[in-house]
Amino acid sequence: MTSRARGTSARSRALRRAGQLSADGKSALVTFEVPGEDTDKKVESALSTVSKLDSQQAGYRIEEFGDASADKALGDAFSSDFRRAEVTSLPITLIILILAFGALLAAFVPLLLAITAVAAAISLLGRSVRSGRSTSRSARSCC
Repeated sequence: MTSRARGTSARSRALRRAGQLSADGKSALVTFEVPGEDTDKKVESALSTVSKLDSQQAGYRIEEFGDASADKALGDAFSSDFRRAEVTSLPITLIILILAFGALLAAFVPLLLAITAVAAAISLLGRSVRSGRSTSRSARSCC
């Protein structure tokens, strides 16, 4: 038995004892934590490393999942969905309002009110979220 094979089998036994290697030895769980507050930017390096390793290892399937990567994926999906909805919903709404009111100016009034209401709601939510984060940070740092 070569030293490399002994090292691999020793690592396998250690992983099995820790409950991180499956019984058949074909799956392993590797845990890590993304430190800090702004995990969206920090998780990008982990995602690119896992993707690079997965493309290099033809005999293995390497994947990664966790809170930080899920938050990033969901944030990216919501952002693209909202952009697509903005592009399609406003013109469709304007056409329906023009048909309903029969005039361009009359159609713009409810549309403009809706846009300002959404902008105000997003602004208020952003402020409340930021103030909630600053409160939770100070509570964590003091205790």
